[in-house]
Amino acid sequence: MNSPSIGRRVGSRLRQLRKQAGLTQSQLGSRAGGIAAAEISKFENARRSPCLETLERLSHAIGVPMSELVDIGDALPTEEPELQDLVLRLRGQPPEQIRRMVAILDALIDAG
Repeated sequence: MNSPSIGRRVGSRLRQLRKQAGLTQSQLGSRAGGIAAAEISKFENARRSPCLETLERLSHAIGVPMSELVDIGDALPTEEPELQDLVLRLRGQPPEQIRRMVAILDALIDAG
């Protein structure tokens, strides 16, 4: 079984790609051949790790190569899970959205 940090990273990537495709967990599960929405939730929240066959079905249902779904990067900037999750959530977002998030973070940091 994968380490928890890898499970979190894959789950976060699955959630990100699903949302970018405009799919609910139920819709993704149906497109992937009948995977229950509860299972998709478990994958996204790293409570369960999908096998390779399931990853292939999920990536096909989202419309991306499996390598994009499991592209967790070899070098995230930190070992802290919260920061890794933040980086994964920001990947693929439009530049304006990233700028807004950075501005919000700056304001929070400045506020102490």
